[in-house]
Amino acid sequence: MSDLTLRAQLKTMLESVAGTGKVHDYERFNAGEWDKFLEFFLDPTSRKIFGWEITRESVKVEKMTGGNKKVIHSYVIKGYYGLQDAMATEKIFNAIIDLILQKFIDNKIPGTQGHSLPKVSPIQPRVYGSVLCHYAEIRMEVAELWAETPETAVDLYEIGFKYYLKPGDEYACHAYINTL
Repeated sequence: MSDLTLRAQLKTMLESVAGTGKVHDYERFNAGEWDKFLEFFLDPTSRKIFGWEITRESVKVEKMTGGNKKVIHSYVIKGYYGLQDAMATEKIFNAIIDLILQKFIDNKIPGTQGHSLPKVSPIQPRVYGSVLCHYAEIRMEVAELWAETPETAVDLYEIGFKYYLKPGDEYACHAYINTL
């Protein structure tokens, strides 16, 4: 399984929780452009900032017997929710966090060896543009077993990993780097 597949599984699980808003399977960047942040996280119906993004913070590999490896991915799921004191949005946001936690406590991520119990820290207010929002980070580790790669396999694309790059993409990467 690849990071891409794991992110898709996490996104699917998040989206199945009622009230999660917009869910992105990667960390969104907007270089301080408020309009872009709104585009990423503004719910068009309620006109409230409300959404989540998934990012992989680290990966560690442990040796297992028989030459297999245990790969442990550390994911951070970042949440944003527009803060309105009069609406007691802190309680609403925390209720949504609880539903997400329950989802990950009750369900194993498909195709994995399982995951750690989720941890939420921080839960705090933050300012984005000129708008005060609730912010939270849900952290968890997802484990999977990888079989040892045969010595004859040189190209990860050929042995079935579904990564972002395909044959020929390296030329686009070099062209992009040369424009910087």
